[in-house]
Amino acid sequence: METGQRRTALVTGTGGIGFEVARALHSKGWAILLAGRDNERGTAACDRIAAEPGDGRVHFVPLDLANLASVANLANLLKAREQRLDVLVNNAGVTAGPVRQSTSDGFESQIGTNYLGHFALTGQLLPLLTRSSAPRVVSVTSLSSKSGVLDFEDFTMETRYNPIQAYSRSKLALLTFSLELQRRSLEQGWRVLSCAAHPGLSPTGILRGAIPSEGRRGAIQKLYKWIGHPPAAAAGSVVFAASSDEAEGGLQYGPSGLFGTKGKPKSVGVNKHARDLEAARRLWSMSQDLTGSPFP
Repeated sequence: METGQRRTALVTGTGGIGFEVARALHSKGWAILLAGRDNERGTAACDRIAAEPGDGRVHFVPLDLANLASVANLANLLKAREQRLDVLVNNAGVTAGPVRQSTSDGFESQIGTNYLGHFALTGQLLPLLTRSSAPRVVSVTSLSSKSGVLDFEDFTMETRYNPIQAYSRSKLALLTFSLELQRRSLEQGWRVLSCAAHPGLSPTGILRGAIPSEGRRGAIQKLYKWIGHPPAAAAGSVVFAASSDEAEGGLQYGPSGLFGTKGKPKSVGVNKHARDLEAARRLWSMSQDLTGSPFP
């Protein structure tokens, strides 16, 4: 990262890991654009961050990743308003229950929000990223990507829906995309460093959509608190991937301790399916078709 110039980062997701990543980058003096669906919640998060030490600006920007029109609106707004974007953190995510839910574009909600929305956002912000002298895209994955499978015949689970598999697939797709973006960046001369990061386990609100029962969800949160780490620590691998000079493209970073559930950041392995070059190209092509070809 160059010195003497304030970095600008767009972080998706106003709570949990997204909030902590924005908070940590703001403390480094970065300018932060925090994106989310809820204006009131997002503005409150920005106010909390702005009240802490750090001289960078922090602003909320509206974004619904489950709506491709909203993704396009934000990209157009930023391209008109910002001189450049240095770092994009594709973090926001949802979980869902036993009944298949759809985005406004008809995709299964987890795949549509966690992956396809971020794919479209990255592509549409590419012109803004390439104005930076050292652009970077960090895609936030999950331990669950290890159990994910990319079924191209029923990618958005229109015929065979399983909520756990849908979430794992969305995170595997995001990881595969991150690696393919690095390859294409090198081939096309985009100069974008693309890497992935997962937070391990942390008691955030990510389970709210999958487990409506407060009692059951609370029990799982207690387990995550015991074997995982707090959100501020869990954000460490993402912050490292977004800001460290030691972070490299085409890698995934995650916690170093207790089977990847907690600990300091380090480079970690990836699902063998994410390293499948043919599958990565097929996923890219399918994603272009589904989202209206946001990449050149």
